[in-house]
Amino acid sequence: MRARTLKALESARGEKPSEAHKLTTWQLASAALTNDDAQQWDLHRNPNRLRIQTFDSLAAELTRQMPVLSTTGAQPGVTENARPFYEEAAKATLSSLDDPDTGMHIQGVLSHLDNRWSLASELLVSMLARRDQWLNILEPEKIFSIEHTLEDVLNSKLNTLHSLFDTHDLDALCELTHFAANNLNDPSLPQHAFMNDTALPEATRSDLAKWCGIAEMVLTKNGYCAQKGASTSRWASLREKTREGKTCSDYRQAR
Repeated sequence: MRARTLKALESARGEKPSEAHKLTTWQLASAALTNDDAQQWDLHRNPNRLRIQTFDSLAAELTRQMPVLSTTGAQPGVTENARPFYEEAAKATLSSLDDPDTGMHIQGVLSHLDNRWSLASELLVSMLARRDQWLNILEPEKIFSIEHTLEDVLNSKLNTLHSLFDTHDLDALCELTHFAANNLNDPSLPQHAFMNDTALPEATRSDLAKWCGIAEMVLTKNGYCAQKGASTSRWASLREKTREGKTCSDYRQAR
């Protein structure tokens, strides 16, 4: 860093460059030389008067001077193996389920991973080890851009899904899902999105919960479509029972 700075100062004594990136450096170095002359520092003969350090080095120096105010206490060291610290940070994060700001997000991650805490911890440790690759995307503007892109992808997938359904079949599925929701009466189930509604879902993010409810009705636990032969007659039978106001046991049998 010192060598690059001295080289820039030396180049500022030459001709003005035409390249944009070199021009910026030349202008800054020229301003520094002007100040050098005004202060009579004579930097080209006494380069040791330059105090060049990284931001990390400056921050460490300030905390050493103010250990109580900075609340850092003893100076942190550098280690080649930071995994134990990543594991400690992951554990502290997952223990914040009751935090009003982060608890909901942690619950979402754990739910996605079927409450496998060890897997969630390992993923967090892995992320921390590569934080230089993703920290910069957490800026508010970039987060908004990512969310917008994800919503576009989701809407596109839902449009494709919507096009696969015949309106009559989709209407029947909505009736069945509504029937299941009212008889099961369990807010934790995907079908609950149809609890007070039988309207056909739109291919938008706002109706994603309904599509999840329909998926629960037509897919197996492994995510495959239910077998066409037996399931078709069962769904048709269940639809008739829906109109007749049959009980929840009929739904469970057809499911």
